[in-house]
Amino acid sequence: MKPDIFDFIEKHNLHDSIHEKVVQLMMVDCKQAVNLLIQNRDLITPSEVVSQLLYTRNKCDSRYFLHLYFHSLFEVNPHASKDFHDMQVELYVEYELKILLP
Repeated sequence: MKPDIFDFIEKHNLHDSIHEKVVQLMMVDCKQAVNLLIQNRDLITPSEVVSQLLYTRNKCDSRYFLHLYFHSLFEVNPHASKDFHDMQVELYVEYELKILLP
């Protein structure tokens, strides 16, 4: 649970080991975690990320984490999260309404 974990993962190419660690990584640094997940979206699919965040028992703002993830994913590939667009719209309404309108 230290912020330098992201550098460690990159340095040692440990991307395979983060499959079940989405929530923990988001809690350490959500922006770095989102970047890591977006860069490795072929390894950790959007549906895996969503399911881990939706069903977390940790006390965290998983909806906000989902919003950040969906927004970044949409910027990279608007079709990558197409199964979750309804949820993405709800999260834009909740967190960044001004982005939704354009």
